[in-house]
Amino acid sequence: MMEETDGILAMLRSEACGFVARALRCEGEKRSRDPGRLVEMLGDMTGAGCPGMLIPAEYGGEGGGLRETCIVVEEVAAGDPNLALMLVHHLACSFGIVLWAGEEQKRRFLPPLSGLESIGAVALTEPEAGSDLSAVKAGMERRGAELVINGNKCFVTNTGPGIDSLVLGFFRGPSGLDCALVPSSSPGFYLAHHYRFA
Repeated sequence: MMEETDGILAMLRSEACGFVARALRCEGEKRSRDPGRLVEMLGDMTGAGCPGMLIPAEYGGEGGGLRETCIVVEEVAAGDPNLALMLVHHLACSFGIVLWAGEEQKRRFLPPLSGLESIGAVALTEPEAGSDLSAVKAGMERRGAELVINGNKCFVTNTGPGIDSLVLGFFRGPSGLDCALVPSSSPGFYLAHHYRFA
C-alpha cells in the first residue's frame, strides 16, 4: 500500500512539474508579473484539477489531501513563485469553506472555486495589526438580515480590478474572532490600492 501511495505521489509531482515547464515555455521562461496573465495560468491548471484539490468530490473538487497539495504547490513555486502564491491563497480560501461553512454555502461556493469560475482569496492582514489574528480590528455584526463589515484589509492576494474573487476574511465579531465569505461584487467592497507583483 505504501509503495502504491508513493507511486501516485511521484506521478502527481511529475505532472505538476510538466505543467510548470510547459507554462514557463509559453511565457518565454520568464516569471509572469501580470495579474491577468497569472489568472489565465491558474485557469490552465483547472484541467489538472489543481484549483479543486482540497474540495471534496461531491462539490466538484478532487478530494485531495494536504500532502498532495503540498507537492503540487512546491513544484509550481519552483517554476513561478507568483503563480504558487495565487494558488495557495485560492486553496486556503477553498479549504476554509470546507472546514467552516454550512452545507448551503458549500454547495453555492465550492463548485465555482473548483472550476475557477471564481478565485479564492484570504483577507487577514490589516494596516495596523499586520497578520496577527489576535490583533484583528476590522469588525463584523448582524443588522437584521444583513451582515455588516467595517474595516480595512491589505495585501489581499487574488483580488483586484477585473478579478471575480471570493474573499475569506477574518473579522472581530460579537463573540470574538469570526470569518466571513465576501464576494468581490458585494456592496461596499472597495479596492483602495492595487499592488503589483515586484
